Parts: sequence; C-alpha cells; structure tokens
Amino acid sequence: MKIVEQGGNRVLDTDISVTAVLVDQAGASLPPSSVGGHPTEAAKKGGVTFTDLRITYAGNGLSMLFSAPGVSPVYWTGTFDILQGAGTFLSIATHPGGGLGGVTLEQVPVVRVTDSLDNTLTTGPGSNTTVTASILQASNPWGASITKGAKSVAIAGVATFTELAIDSYGYCYVLQFSAPGFSSVTSFPFKVSVGLPQIMSVVTQPGLVRPGYTFDSLPKIALTDLGSNIIDLESLNDRIEVSLVPGNVTGTPVLYGNTMLRAVRGVASFTDLMIKLKGLNYRLNFHRVAGGMADVLSMPFDVFTGEAQGLRVNCTCTHPRMQIDTTYMQTYIQA
Repeated sequence: MKIVEQGGNRVLDTDISVTAVLVDQAGASLPPSSVGGHPTEAAKKGGVTFTDLRITYAGNGLSMLFSAPGVSPVYWTGTFDILQGAGTFLSIATHPGGGLGGVTLEQVPVVRVTDSLDNTLTTGPGSNTTVTASILQASNPWGASITKGAKSVAIAGVATFTELAIDSYGYCYVLQFSAPGFSSVTSFPFKVSVGLPQIMSVVTQPGLVRPGYTFDSLPKIALTDLGSNIIDLESLNDRIEVSLVPGNVTGTPVLYGNTMLRAVRGVASFTDLMIKLKGLNYRLNFHRVAGGMADVLSMPFDVFTGEAQGLRVNCTCTHPRMQIDTTYMQTYIQA
C-alpha cells in the first residue's frame, strides 16, 4: 500500500500509521478482534506492508478498510468470503471477576466456541455444545466448590455462566472451561470474599452425651455467609439461644447449663450443656435472639444409661420405729 498526496505521488518522508479494519457486506466495521496479527503498521518510504494480517471472522461479502489519521480512508476493491472452520477451541470472551461466598460472581464468565482461527461457531456442530466450568485444582487449597451454575449451553457459539458461584473464601482461583471434543481454556486468577451474614451453621455437632455429664462433644454455632464462610467480625456478637427438642424419651427432659451465649466474632461455643434423662433422637435447636435468620437444628443424638456411680436407698416402709443406719448402709428395726 502506498501513501500518496493529492496528485497521486508517493510521500516518501511520512511515518504515518495505517490500520486495517474488517467491514461486513453492509459497510459496518467489525470489532478489532476480527483482524489478527498486526493490523496497524507504520509507513516506510511512502509504503505500508502488512506482513502477518489474518482474518479471524467468518462471513460473506467482507472487505477491508484502511485508514490513517488525517488521510481519506480507502477500501480494498472487491469482496471476499471467509468460511467457518471446524470447531476445536474454547476462548474466554469475559474472564470471571470477584464475588462473595455462595453468591453469583460479580463478573460472570463468557466462553466462545471457536475454530482454529478464533472464529465463533455461530451455526453447525459445536455451536450449541455444553461447556463445563471447574476450579483448577492447583488454585484451590481451600477445597472450594462451585455451588451452582457450573454448566452452560452455548447459544450460537457463546456460553454465558450467568449463575456461577463459589462457596469458600479464597484468592487466585482459576477456572478451567472444557467441552467434549474441544481443547480446554483457563481463566485469569480472581478472588472470592466473605459475604454478609445470612445463615447459622452448626460447625460442631453435639455428641457422646452421657446422662448427668457435660457433653463430650459440645456444639459450636457460627454465623456465616451463603458459602458457609464464618463472618469473623469484631462487631458480630449476636446472642444465640439453644433449646432441647426431645425425641424418643419417657418423662420431661431438661437441658442444663448456660443456654444463651453471645457469639464472639461470629462464633458461639457452648461449654456446659448437660442432659440427665436418657432417650433417643434428641436434637438441639439454635435461635438467633435478634432474629433475621432461620433457626437451625443439630443432628440427632442419643443419651444412654451411664455406668454405675453410686448407691441409692429407696424405702417405702412406714413403721414408726424404722431407722436407717447411714454409717453401714443397713436397715434395722429398733426393739
């Protein structure tokens, strides 16, 4: 391509930059991504040479427009067609952005299904393939999971993950996108932060309960976000109340101990709970006194009869001269 003045003579002393733009059959400029290689080159001795220009867009009736600052643009005469190739690649159009635990990412990922020249497969085989997102294992020391939105069916070659959410707090997560018959692709790293307090979770279940003894496994309750991340804030010291839900038991059981605590930085750890009456399928109910969260139940647990620990004398005799010798634990009747 030559740089000329109005009389048609080549301008040898200019270093003006010329940009190649792909234009559709309606004359509209297509996105810069439709032209690969180096679509902008500087003039040398009045000429511009594009050494690695390539078209990454499939369509009919296409043409090229060449433009430069202060110079009238020029079209490449004639039109041409670029045929869509076989689908072999996945390409990330929008990388995932940060989010909160258990909540849809703030910037949802968008993945294109493409041929080898990065043309989106708008029709034909592969244009409606199912793309699956997973957390790259090397970026997941927290053991996080995608709680929803891990799959997306491509529409005209574009898969949008509108509901994708990750449960655990963490940073430098990397998502990998894959589809049968296509090479996989990985995202840029991103962070998931702890969200707002939404639910109560039993992080330590009650268990190993012996009648008349403090629970061997005492319950611990946490205020968490939707991804079960504990809200570790100094200001979060809500009161949590526990009550007993009897299962299969004869009599009226009582839950002893301190049944109302303040959560410390979002965690309430009960220290002295006890039940004296044996029974099966007990449960504990935890209630946030200030309200705003649903109550949560513990897993069922049993209280079995304990080991022998002492003697108890039951006397139903009403004889007025009957006495009990407490020294020798013997019962006798005075003469």
